[in-house]
This record gives sequence, structure tokens and C-alpha cells, in this order.
Amino acid sequence: MVCTVLPTVQAQVCPGQFFAFRNTALLPDTTVVFYLPGMPCDSLVTVVVSAFSPVAVSLPADTVLFTGGSLALPAEVTGASPW
Repeated sequence: MVCTVLPTVQAQVCPGQFFAFRNTALLPDTTVVFYLPGMPCDSLVTVVVSAFSPVAVSLPADTVLFTGGSLALPAEVTGASPW
């Protein structure tokens, strides 16, 4: 049997978290090749773990808000959602 493509598992996690693969904790920005005995063609699996971009929130310049008042603030969010 000839195998031309090795399977790849890709995962994204939140910064500071890890991805578990076959009882191994893999941190973000990690690429690991696992050997899985007993599987004739797919005995090597590449696991690539990356982190979601941090989320940054920008608010407008200082605004005066009195006790009991409310204010809708426009916000611009950059980065990728972990969901």
C-alpha cells in the first residue's frame, strides 16, 4: 500500500491554553509528528497547534459620565474570535 498524503490535525487555542492529542498537551505554535502503530497507511499524523490572535479593544477619548447615567461607547475590535 502506498500513501501519498499524511493526515494533518490543525487546532487553534486561546493564548495560554493547550491542545490535548493522544494524552499529550501541546502548546500554541507547536508542530509535532506522531507515530501511530497499528495503522498501515496513516501511521504518521502531523499536529499543528496555533493560538488565536489576542483581542484588542479601542475606546474613544475620555468622556464624563455622571452617577446613574449610561452611555453607549462605540468600540473597534481587532483580532480573531476563539469561537
